Amino acid sequence: SYRAVATSIDIDLEAPMRVAGGLLDDLRLTDRDVILARTGVAISSVRTGNFTTNLNLSPGGGLPAVTLPRGWASVNATIGDRTFRFVSTHLEVPEFDPDVQVAQANELLQELSGEQLPIIFVGDFNSAADGSSTPTYGNLIDAGYTDVWTQGAGAGAGLTCCQNSDLRNPASLLEKRIDLILFRGDFEVLNAAVVGAAPGERTPSGLWPSDHAGVAATLRLP
Repeated sequence: SYRAVATSIDIDLEAPMRVAGGLLDDLRLTDRDVILARTGVAISSVRTGNFTTNLNLSPGGGLPAVTLPRGWASVNATIGDRTFRFVSTHLEVPEFDPDVQVAQANELLQELSGEQLPIIFVGDFNSAADGSSTPTYGNLIDAGYTDVWTQGAGAGAGLTCCQNSDLRNPASLLEKRIDLILFRGDFEVLNAAVVGAAPGERTPSGLWPSDHAGVAATLRLP
């Protein structure tokens, strides 16, 4: 049993679109970062925010330029007598302007720099762990965070991105590791796994669960 304990509203756009027969319809996209907590986990110090650096796009067709906000959410979570900070984010894709993503990650690092509690930091960072896309992953590691997947608790390469947008590709197309669980503090990594990446996890009609695979891990504070 889970409940939503922190929600950041990020991209929220609405515009007309053409549909079958040349008619116009209304399209709205709302993107959120949400933290879910299991029953029995005490939550406090809820914080959410949007980055000051965001991508600006000009859609053309006479439409005005739009800003695509990204954000983050964080809580203090207490299990028994152990409390840690849990942070989730979704950083910008690098294809348009990789500097935006790097700036967003740096904003979060600054936000967390004074935190005295142990931290679990998760999200779609959109920065390949092999360093092939943007400096963000390396910057996070250099700032003192440890990547769960590098601790030997997970099998394989841990690839999480990306299936086709319609989720109908028959063979998996995952080729990058950009969805990460990081931590700072004296956590012990007990196990880690990629979920939603096996053909047997597709729906009966053949759809993958998501365009990304998920990452699950069990960590323990001493």
